[in-house]
Amino acid sequence: MIFGIPSIVIEEALALDDLKEVFLFRHKLNFTFHFIGIIFFFFFSRELFGSNNRAILATLIYILHPRIFAHSFFNPKDIIFMASMSIALYPIVKYIKSLEYKWLTIASIAMGISMSCRVVGVYIPVLVVLFSIINHIILKNNFSYYNIRSLFIRSIMVFIFCSTIFYILTPYFWVDPISGFLETFNIAKQFDFSGNVFFFGKLIPAKDIPWYYVPVWIFITTPIIFILFFIIGVLLLIIRMHIVTENNLMLLFCIISILTPYICSILFNSTLYDGWRHFYFIYPFITTIICFSITSVYDYLSKYFKKINLIYLKFGLLIGVIINPLYSIIFMHPFQQVYFNSLSGTDPMSNFDGDYWGTSYRQGLEYLIKINTNDSIYVKTANHPGSLNRHIINKKDRKRLIYEYMIKNKDDFKPDYYITNYRENIKEYELAKKNIPPFDNEIYSIDINGMKILGVYKYKKYD
Repeated sequence: MIFGIPSIVIEEALALDDLKEVFLFRHKLNFTFHFIGIIFFFFFSRELFGSNNRAILATLIYILHPRIFAHSFFNPKDIIFMASMSIALYPIVKYIKSLEYKWLTIASIAMGISMSCRVVGVYIPVLVVLFSIINHIILKNNFSYYNIRSLFIRSIMVFIFCSTIFYILTPYFWVDPISGFLETFNIAKQFDFSGNVFFFGKLIPAKDIPWYYVPVWIFITTPIIFILFFIIGVLLLIIRMHIVTENNLMLLFCIISILTPYICSILFNSTLYDGWRHFYFIYPFITTIICFSITSVYDYLSKYFKKINLIYLKFGLLIGVIINPLYSIIFMHPFQQVYFNSLSGTDPMSNFDGDYWGTSYRQGLEYLIKINTNDSIYVKTANHPGSLNRHIINKKDRKRLIYEYMIKNKDDFKPDYYITNYRENIKEYELAKKNIPPFDNEIYSIDINGMKILGVYKYKKYD
């Protein structure tokens, strides 16, 4: 609702009646939400690491994930949830550290908004309450009656404020709050998606994915340098478990925030598909661990290699961390959503889903409009995005594209072209890669890093 309602209100105010205008506006609004999340993540990082430079480093890592960067323009679900989570992190860390009522209120409102985006967000208030108790009772060794009572009252307030905002922003709950919540929660944990996922070269029902589905997708679609530092960061935290500090506690909060939804998805046998986009909301926590790892390595090197100019060391580490992700974002534009690292092989799409969102269809349709001057261009597409993408084309040219569902008598539909992103069809992909009939009449394709993410084919009978 926090994305949908503003979208509709602004569209009405600006009188955006053409779907192309609506699409482009929503792309901008989508990125605006993401950008606000970036700003709040910077403040969170500065509060946690106590340094502008380290906060900038964390923010760069947050920004430079190629896939998430691409999704920040067109994904109104997972990116909005991730942004809301990033926004909530700043008041959360302020509250856990200070227990001030001001930060309790702001954090609760932010968490309630986040929960309204995706019901999975309900676990965050529980962790906030748990870690505030650990910080102010166990860590500070303050077991006084007054302190315990004060924390108990604050914890109840957190749950009440979060729940209130959650219900206000979810109109579906207004009629029957309890039943509505339980129904939504049950749907979320096992979403009724009947499609398949392409995973390690096999089509698997989304309802039957293996437990390692999410970790594998994270590891093959995140820059390797980020993965490396994340692993180092986790190991460092394990080694430093005996060092009890407020900052280490917040880093532990990030680790638990990553593990909790993942473990729940395994226990609930949750339906997952389209890579790990449903888990993008844990990326702010992953980023925090990566930044902690990099700064720890820097601190170690600056201490034991004093002869090294610290400016060179600092910028050397920075360039080493961001150069590959930044290059990938620039080189792959505008198709960063199909970014894979080298762990996925030389042709990742032979084993994993490619452009499942189907945004590349736009370029394919624009190519057809350019080369074909006929008033009607009959197009067959492999899936729904092939038709949906026509709405981002100019109205005049959009009307020239004729799809099967527009024809009353399906037998009369004789397409000129076939356009596909090869989703859920490895046979098509294998034939297209080898130029084997009926995929031997390719007139346009988008090829990136050894993958063919889109193909346009002309039916030979119309030559």
